[in-house]
Amino acid sequence: MVHSEYSPSPEAMIPAPKAQLRQGRDAAADALSSRDSPKGLEADAETDNPSRRAMLAGFPNWVAALAGKRVQEAPALIQGACGTDSKADSEVPRNNDARSRAIAIRLTPISLLHEGTLLQVPGRTPDRTRVDNTPSSRETLSNACEEGLLDDCRNDYDGRGVEENGAGTEGLLTVQALDVLRKRFPGSPDPVAEWKPPKPCWRAMLPELEVLQFELAALRHRGGKIVLYGHDDMDGITGIYVGKTMLGKLGFEVVPIIPDRAVEDYGLLPSRMDGILQKGDLLLTVDAGCSAVEGVEWALARGARVVITDHHTLNPPLPRAHGLIDPQAIGFPGTVLAGCGVLYAALAELFPSISDDPSLFTAVALGTISDRVPLLAANRYLLDRFSTVERSDLSEGLGVIIDAWPNRGGCWCACAVRQQITSVVGKGLNSGIGRLLDLMESDDAEWSRAVWQEMTAVSDARSQQISEMLSRAMNEKDPEADAFGMVLVHMEGIPSGMGGTIASKLSRIFRRGAIVVTSRPDGTLIGEARSLGDWDMASFLTGMKDVFRSAGGHAKAAGFNTDIMPWPDLRRRLISRLSTQRSKPVPEPHVDLELPSLPQAQDLACLAPFGPDFPPPAVKVGGMRYLLQLGPSGPGWCITEDSGE
Repeated sequence: MVHSEYSPSPEAMIPAPKAQLRQGRDAAADALSSRDSPKGLEADAETDNPSRRAMLAGFPNWVAALAGKRVQEAPALIQGACGTDSKADSEVPRNNDARSRAIAIRLTPISLLHEGTLLQVPGRTPDRTRVDNTPSSRETLSNACEEGLLDDCRNDYDGRGVEENGAGTEGLLTVQALDVLRKRFPGSPDPVAEWKPPKPCWRAMLPELEVLQFELAALRHRGGKIVLYGHDDMDGITGIYVGKTMLGKLGFEVVPIIPDRAVEDYGLLPSRMDGILQKGDLLLTVDAGCSAVEGVEWALARGARVVITDHHTLNPPLPRAHGLIDPQAIGFPGTVLAGCGVLYAALAELFPSISDDPSLFTAVALGTISDRVPLLAANRYLLDRFSTVERSDLSEGLGVIIDAWPNRGGCWCACAVRQQITSVVGKGLNSGIGRLLDLMESDDAEWSRAVWQEMTAVSDARSQQISEMLSRAMNEKDPEADAFGMVLVHMEGIPSGMGGTIASKLSRIFRRGAIVVTSRPDGTLIGEARSLGDWDMASFLTGMKDVFRSAGGHAKAAGFNTDIMPWPDLRRRLISRLSTQRSKPVPEPHVDLELPSLPQAQDLACLAPFGPDFPPPAVKVGGMRYLLQLGPSGPGWCITEDSGE
């Protein structure tokens, strides 16, 4: 059997035996009990001994942290109060666990598909074989390869099957779709696994999970409550829902705090925690906190423990929390997660037995799509899990919300979801964001429908107001900023929560980044920023943090507030910063394929869902660019220079 350069031997791709993982876990426990230094553990993980390296891979970080000076009581607490879901009492995943589960074993020129997926053999189209990742299945496919049944296969695999010719059928990828994936994931040995990834190894993406594990165990041991501090947008509220649901199942008392952007700044506000957060409580954040230096200091002074979960850009000085779980500290692929996704991933890794609740995947899908994070890597796994959710498994309130999800059972695009759901909920003044958590938790069908209808009616009125303000903004954008490839608008009278919506629409209309600035009654300047192309809005704003009271976010959505200087001075600073920015803020329209004729739209619609960093496919035919569009009557083509995100 011949192996390509991308094809490890079968032995290398078979997951490590449980005995070996247990041996590694025991080695970790020995190191922990003997208080080996973190440096020593990391060095041990770097050993040239392959079996030793495989044994240790996946847990050096948490062993090192638990064995270090920050956590002295870890062994007893991990084995005791944390319960049977403790990672110390379960298998520790390998660093490449996601990849090994995704592929299991690759035999060139074919790929084995894992966990009950379909493999189509060229020339035997009607005869599709269900393949399990078992020794017998591996032997069957090995024999098939030896017999030449799979020769000339183009490595066409997607976890379900491949259509060689003609329009794609449900669950199958066409050759054109595979070509799109190869174009979008160049250099990847398995582009289909990039598009439809297996369950990730959350621990490899998130730093300081062991601190959260310890703090929950210690809280259970001493008593106290969890104060869950979120953010008043869809990502923050869905994150609150995830935290309340999962931690509530574990028996913890959870008290949520949701700030009001109409009158309050972003971050951890002592005024909101006063009277709620007590000595011995655990302050746990979601979608907030990574820049909350003052708020964390206040909580620490009250005798509380603090663990931050966030996904925003990290910019020193960082708060002195006991734990800071932000994938930005590690890098891609964890950085694609929304705030709700970070909290879900952290708790799912520590307590896997409560991680498969359909309502959790629904909440995370709502937050992920609404927050405009990239639809890549772990987010595609989470959305794939959401696609299998039955409405009957959800509360009435969640059911009412996803009833509005456009074409949820088929091919859909994130922008349509934001229009039909995120915009209906809204944020800020007169929005439904303050009632969203109650709606998600409600089992009262009549009340849930009434609330959604009310949100829809208010949204219709808000849409008219946004349309009028958008027209003003288009006429008032700064021409000097325009020259640097940025839309910059200063307008008075923008209601709370609408600035981000206007910035998003401006960004899409002009195909470039947009910053919309308005003033509160107290004179504080509030800015909302959205971006396209490779302009990282969070880095752009935090690079001039000396002029802001607070600033942050992520690459495609960020914000700031300041009372340090008036608008004319701030404008000059923004323009000056624009002139030094090395990027391409006006993206070139993407083209995935150049073909002699336009393919059937359904042939490429099977790659949905589409959204940020994974837009609808674009095809160039005869010098004309066609973008796939997903409408109520099905997919079709449109001649446009739009990105489709």
